[in-house]
Amino acid sequence: MPHRDYDEAYTGGLTLLHAAAFRVFGTNLVSLRIVLLLFFLLFVAALYSIARRVVPPPAAVLVTLLCVAWSVPNYFASLPSWYNLFFATFGGLALIRHMETGRRRWIFLAGLCGGVSVLFKIVGLYFVAAALLFLAYRESRLQAERRAGEGRLTPFFLIKTGGCVLLLTAEACLLRNRVGAPAFFHFLLPTAAVAGLLLADEWKDGGGGLFERLDRLVGLSGPFLLGVAVPVAVFVAPFAAAGALSDLARDVFLLPQKQIATAAVDLPPLRTILPALPYALLMAFPRSIPQRVGRGFRFAIVLFFAGLLGLAVLPAVYRGIWDSARSLLPLAAVAGCHSLGKTRPSGDPSSLARQRTFLLLCLSSLIALVQFPFAAPIYFCYVAPLTILAIAAFLPREASAPRALHLGVAAFYLLFAVLFLNPVYVFNLGHRYDRYVADRRLRLDRGGLRLPEIDARKYERLIATIGKHGNGPIYAGPDCPEIYFLSGRPSPTRTFFEFLGPLETNAASLIPFLETRRTRLVVLNRTPAFSAKPTLALVTELKRRYPNWEAIDNFVLLWKN
Repeated sequence: MPHRDYDEAYTGGLTLLHAAAFRVFGTNLVSLRIVLLLFFLLFVAALYSIARRVVPPPAAVLVTLLCVAWSVPNYFASLPSWYNLFFATFGGLALIRHMETGRRRWIFLAGLCGGVSVLFKIVGLYFVAAALLFLAYRESRLQAERRAGEGRLTPFFLIKTGGCVLLLTAEACLLRNRVGAPAFFHFLLPTAAVAGLLLADEWKDGGGGLFERLDRLVGLSGPFLLGVAVPVAVFVAPFAAAGALSDLARDVFLLPQKQIATAAVDLPPLRTILPALPYALLMAFPRSIPQRVGRGFRFAIVLFFAGLLGLAVLPAVYRGIWDSARSLLPLAAVAGCHSLGKTRPSGDPSSLARQRTFLLLCLSSLIALVQFPFAAPIYFCYVAPLTILAIAAFLPREASAPRALHLGVAAFYLLFAVLFLNPVYVFNLGHRYDRYVADRRLRLDRGGLRLPEIDARKYERLIATIGKHGNGPIYAGPDCPEIYFLSGRPSPTRTFFEFLGPLETNAASLIPFLETRRTRLVVLNRTPAFSAKPTLALVTELKRRYPNWEAIDNFVLLWKN
């Protein structure tokens, strides 16, 4: 059982899905990709369904392709953050269907998506927070008009203000150890923008009886929270029956604190937003360029974009384009809220277009927190599609916006992703263009994936060498759980990554552990991704106790006869 019998790095839903994939498709790495592909196809359908509601069908195709190119093709491993993105998109579509039909069963379905997302990774709570913020906004849009003579500073306005302050405070507490200008810009600023818009609309169009409005808010948020609770309760029930609730709570809520402290990547410096400023200003002030522009201007724009693509093989140009895309997320949140804030709903105060835009702004702003604390470039891809949808939603609101220019920008980023992001492996993503060539299949029973020739040979030789030493227990570490899986050997530890558990990579802790379990073969990883490297004292002591050894790339095998 996850958490009770071993330390699960995530909530545990992904582990159950992978176990089912192994049961259905076979115990190999390809099975995980098949399941990811199936969910991805549903995700693409949901993207298009949302896109066609905010832009005409031809543009919706372009928006969908852009979302796809900036997501899974950049790192198609079955990771929980992809499923968080998938279910946030499914949940967002369900909320849009509720707006269109008025039926609360869609709110319940959105809650189910939120609960399932939490089961994959606790950051699914960001979607829950975004959805609740949207439902509070929808409640104010459903409030037809403020009662005559009633002041703007109403009790309900104070309640919403308290909720927004609580949200921002919780976010600030989450970021407390890494607060700085980049964290404020990428995380706090977008949340503050959508919260500010919520309060601004309540100030302008609020009013009404307190209990009437509380009843409406509970009527909207209640089905959603019930939907969240159902899958969570089903998942938690076996832990309660086994007396393992404390183990579950420890791994889900306390173990991530170790991850924040150890497995962290800082956000890029604030100066990286500079390449995004021109387009951000156009989003915020669309009337700065006339709707119709001359052919010369269009030709110049085409030449400019073509020149950037031609030079994107240069690391500086590549990073500049990447930085411009990544910085658009917070800038789009501010520009979108500015666009909505300077206009009042026309006609019906429950304008669906306005609510749709606010929903997408909420989703992109809060789910951006998936980049904390590990702000590696790939983590932007876990939220980029929602940002693209949000931009597509609020740009058409401006009749004077040069739509051809926006379509050109979308086409430019699509071509950049297809030509310079998708062919690059995750370690170089966002840094430089270095094409990833997977020219050989991993010829192992549990392999099956295509890898570069050098990597495939390394793992095949490594697993073959392990197989020569019988079926006894082995130890592989630090940070190489793939060795246990590919060799079919059980792990003697509770952890996938040593920094998450009590076992340190030094002689004082590891040697007694190996002796207790009578381990005759050790696979030492000299380049762990997160945990500390093996100390010289540990390597010396291991070679003394395990006189036979063989180096295979970054691994060292040590064994006793």
